[in-house]
Amino acid sequence: MKLFKTSLTMALLGTASAWAAPVIPTPFPEGLAGNYQALLYSQDGDAGSPVGLVTLAVTTKGALTGKLTTLENKTYPLKATLSYADTESLVANAPAGTATAPTIQIVRGKNIPNLSVNLTIKDFEENDTLDIFVNEEATTIGSTENGFKQITFAKGALPYAAAGAYTAAFELADTPGQNDPAGSGYAVGSIDAKGLLKLTGKTGDGTVFTAALPAGPDYRYVTFLNPYKRNDSFFAGKIILTERNSGGFHMTPAEAGYDFQWKKSSLLPKITDKSYRAGFGPLDVLVSMEPWTVPAKGETVADLFGISALEIFNIGYDGVFPGTAYTKYIPVKAGLTAQNTLRIAAGGAGSTSGFDPSLWAKIITTKIDPKTGKFTATVNIEDTIEPTTPTGKSKTVKRKVAFEGVLLRPDSGSLASIAQGQIILPPKDVKTETTTSSMFAFSGNIVEDAIYAAAAPTAGTYKGVIIRQPNEPEDSQDAIIPYATGTPGPPAGANITFTISPDLQTLNFQGRLLKLRNDGRGTNNIITYDDLPGNITNSCLVHLQLDGTTKQVVGIFATYNQFGRSGFSVITRISNFLQRDNSIIKQ
Repeated sequence: MKLFKTSLTMALLGTASAWAAPVIPTPFPEGLAGNYQALLYSQDGDAGSPVGLVTLAVTTKGALTGKLTTLENKTYPLKATLSYADTESLVANAPAGTATAPTIQIVRGKNIPNLSVNLTIKDFEENDTLDIFVNEEATTIGSTENGFKQITFAKGALPYAAAGAYTAAFELADTPGQNDPAGSGYAVGSIDAKGLLKLTGKTGDGTVFTAALPAGPDYRYVTFLNPYKRNDSFFAGKIILTERNSGGFHMTPAEAGYDFQWKKSSLLPKITDKSYRAGFGPLDVLVSMEPWTVPAKGETVADLFGISALEIFNIGYDGVFPGTAYTKYIPVKAGLTAQNTLRIAAGGAGSTSGFDPSLWAKIITTKIDPKTGKFTATVNIEDTIEPTTPTGKSKTVKRKVAFEGVLLRPDSGSLASIAQGQIILPPKDVKTETTTSSMFAFSGNIVEDAIYAAAAPTAGTYKGVIIRQPNEPEDSQDAIIPYATGTPGPPAGANITFTISPDLQTLNFQGRLLKLRNDGRGTNNIITYDDLPGNITNSCLVHLQLDGTTKQVVGIFATYNQFGRSGFSVITRISNFLQRDNSIIKQ
């Protein structure tokens, strides 16, 4: 009886099996096709350090190709076919399904453990994600659950909302160690209509890098660069843009932790490296990125920032430069000029006066590229090397210190720096030392220049009347200072007009532009202008007498030097201290 029941049960099961519908695999969703990126980290939750980058291309049939970039400064190809399965889950926000690849094996060479890659694409209604785990034998060495599908644009779609030009700065999150570079990295670049972000810049030690980064959802980008082409080295992290209060998009630094990490391996140092041969890091880096606007015709960079000719900002430093030996070379306050350069307003201890830009011009040259927002400067410094032997001689070493960085247009209400970058200091002795780097920044604390504020009572346009002094010869009016064109000047009794610039640096007199040579506001209340050095046979010298209380011009004495008919130089004058009849009036 038992045998009969068993036989009957097996027959029924066999019949039921014959009646069952065939299993049909779930077709691969065409919506998962596209390009993917994933930045890998050494710890779960995108913690630890960046260790690699995965890029994938997936077809509508689930065929996968791509590459894995690793800390070895190598890339390995990836290839597989994805299989799709619906997800049966009651959890909110769960994916509709998952596309999984068989484990991909990567052979790295003799005596080097293989890598295995496991990856899964999660099918969400919006923003599909990519999970990746890279294992070396049984140990996970890199992973992320935040890989993303790159955005695509249908034909006729509107341009990417964040398209435009940008400047970016990469500042260390913590105080660098004694042997670490202290400079801020920087980059200039743009985002095109399809979201591609292109950057060109330098890391904080002056190493060049370039990047072309496709956009993910929510204005996300990832990058994994190796500017040193050295094993276990990288400059990598995430850029996530958000909307600004004043329009456009930007990235503000992380309030905790870091946005990027930066490392130059200590393995196999190269004697040819110009700086930090022993390596450093990983160092935590904070990223600032702001939109850049090219000034319109007739505009200057100062106009973009709303900085007037009378205003200045602080220049701050961090790191090996400045040192106490170089304070006289260091500008600490500056403004922006109409020529898109810096006007140095003050320097460190022992430096030249801000009243004399001609002296600063011998020390520092500056330039701002209005098209990109890049700032460059060169500072000339000198060191005296004392002899090492009793009979030796001291030696003067001249060096050019390079400043490079970018201007950052802060969002409305922001007190962030308006410029940031690196200072590259070459060594005194290239045989025994290497270059070092430090950081500079222009503070957003913009104030009125004390030089201009003090000059305001004196600066401006004046009118006066030419008066013949007692005992002047009758033909003295023929010797009146001529206009810049060489035509005779006005005779006695005529009106004259002259203008002193807001910083007192120049005097426009009779169409001649004269430079400040002596500022006696704090002593005898006489300020002097001339157009020397130049042609001594065609030069002008003007002394302006100031009122001791108001500091306004109340008198003028001017001389014009030229060769006379007899071939020798004669000095003639226009007038002498016109305060006698109050004829000089400030307009």
